[in-house]
Amino acid sequence: DIANMDELLDKVAYIRDLTGRPVGVKTAIGGWEFVNELCDAVLHRSDSAERLREIEHANGFLVRLDAPGGWYRYHHLFGELLQLELAGVDPTAAARLHLAASDWFLEHELVPEALEHAHAGGEQRRVAEIVADKHNELLRSGQVATLLQWCRRLPEELLLELPDLPLAAAIAAGLTGHSGHERRGFLALAEQARGANPERWGPYQDTGLGIARMTWVEHDLGEAIRVGRRAVVIAREGVPEAAVTALASLGFLLFLDGGLDEARALVEETLEHAEVTARPHGFVYALAIRSLIEAEIGDPAA
Repeated sequence: DIANMDELLDKVAYIRDLTGRPVGVKTAIGGWEFVNELCDAVLHRSDSAERLREIEHANGFLVRLDAPGGWYRYHHLFGELLQLELAGVDPTAAARLHLAASDWFLEHELVPEALEHAHAGGEQRRVAEIVADKHNELLRSGQVATLLQWCRRLPEELLLELPDLPLAAAIAAGLTGHSGHERRGFLALAEQARGANPERWGPYQDTGLGIARMTWVEHDLGEAIRVGRRAVVIAREGVPEAAVTALASLGFLLFLDGGLDEARALVEETLEHAEVTARPHGFVYALAIRSLIEAEIGDPAA
């Protein structure tokens, strides 16, 4: 009602007087959560902690979150009001602030937040570059849904330009149990990228493609084993960060094909690999395959 609106406007005016427009308006970009270090970095100032405390103590529609580190957010209606004011003062400011926030979050290894702000800033290329650079981290940390979500939203030309994107998306689609159609679509894009941008394709991408193709076998086990052997050769020669997954995956295929001795040798090679401690998922996968092999051959230790 009118009385509540008058109270709101009085509060807005008071906060402006108390803090100055920049902190009050510019921290409200998109209604996001923020912390004083982020505000200092984005707004190029050093007093955000003090100003945020003043707004909080003035009951300025600022909510302190339970998360450690002094994180805040505005009441959503008040945040929307500040966003409208910012757009009226400088229509390009929100995009600049979002991109600066994206840089800050990326510097602090907060990748999902960096991606959200890059997207809000209208920079699809920035989103693509972050996902391409951090795809292994996202896969290893279990953030496969996040990776897949962003790859789905990116235009095809960026997926073709950065072949790590469709490769990682194909693996993520398989890990999340999505349709084989989606996984095959990303693999087809990766194959296109190899032809369209050969300068961006190397042993790492070859190994990744092999891993993606042998991990989800749909029809021809023999063909998957052939692809897997090639991926293992490439990984052994110069892609150590992918060797654990490649070796374990080929070991499992050979187990399915009845080649227990070779499968066992590959699993032992996996478990002795220098990278195995940095690849916990591959380590557990290899242990599981070894147990299957030992149970199949009647090893009493199984």
